[in-house]
Amino acid sequence: MEKPKISVIVPVYNVEKYLERCFKSLITQTLKDIEIIVVNDGSTDKSLNIINSFKDRDSRLIVIDKENTGVSHCRNIAMDFAKGEYLAFVDSDDWIDNNMLEDMYEQAKEAELDLVMCTYMREFVTHSKEKTFNSPEVVIYKKEDILNLHRKLIGPINEELGNPENLDSLGTVWGKLYRLEPIKHNRVIFADLQDIGSNEDSLFNIHAFKFIKKAAFINKPFYHYWKGNEKSITSRYNPHLKSQWLNLFEKIHYFIEENDLDITYKIALKNRICMSVLGLGLNECSKENMSSILEKIKKMENILSERVISEAYQNFDLKKFPVHWRLFYCFNKYKISLLSFFMLYAIEFLRTRV
Repeated sequence: MEKPKISVIVPVYNVEKYLERCFKSLITQTLKDIEIIVVNDGSTDKSLNIINSFKDRDSRLIVIDKENTGVSHCRNIAMDFAKGEYLAFVDSDDWIDNNMLEDMYEQAKEAELDLVMCTYMREFVTHSKEKTFNSPEVVIYKKEDILNLHRKLIGPINEELGNPENLDSLGTVWGKLYRLEPIKHNRVIFADLQDIGSNEDSLFNIHAFKFIKKAAFINKPFYHYWKGNEKSITSRYNPHLKSQWLNLFEKIHYFIEENDLDITYKIALKNRICMSVLGLGLNECSKENMSSILEKIKKMENILSERVISEAYQNFDLKKFPVHWRLFYCFNKYKISLLSFFMLYAIEFLRTRV
């Protein structure tokens, strides 16, 4: 195949239940001039058999079979193989509309873009829910707009604190189309999850957005994000998450310093650190964490006493939050770990049982 228009990267690990759905959405794309780079990350179920059956049916599949080293390594290997003009990432338990790649590619070519983004559907076992944005159908970003998007990747400031969930989709690598040349030329890669725990997508985008000169947002839910995979890495208890996220914060801090970014980036990072207590606390409240209640409360106390977190809370602005979140972050700011923990426990109960 000559240089394809898009390279689609799909890391695979033990997703036999969802893989056929994902692959069908890729091989039926209305844009035919694509390559699909599938990296089997040492799956122990029937995933590799399914991958090979689709490869037999469609020569556009490039299959890399390797031992298990994690999603970041899979994506980095696949990017080395990628030959497309543009690059897209699809998670193997998700799927995309059959016109997604064509519509986003046409937008990219028409406006000479380095990046195209779309919105998505959250897919649950029993229902779907669209992620909605109060936005025109197409928004073009240049110069100062790009700088603002870049800062949002670091963290929220001012009014954004009241709606932090609107920043989540900006951090993902799925639901986006990247021009490949700047990514390869500047050697933008994914960090090892053993080092940072999670948020590898956001860290990748923090580095990638540095080289984006023009971008667009298409307000259509082309991507389908599956929320029913209980084996997902984000659904499991991670006893090392605090130390890993401290590494993540240090990497972001280094990026800010290395690129001499202004004070708003530093405030955004401190706000990210403060709000990370929600994720750190929910991780400790996980039903997979077999520690006693007293041990969990002690871990919550340790989180709030961590120097980086404690210092970030010193100037944390609580006024932008709804009342319930203002209360939660107030408990965190003043290190009232018992009340913080029980609010988190209620959140986790509602999140997993209702």
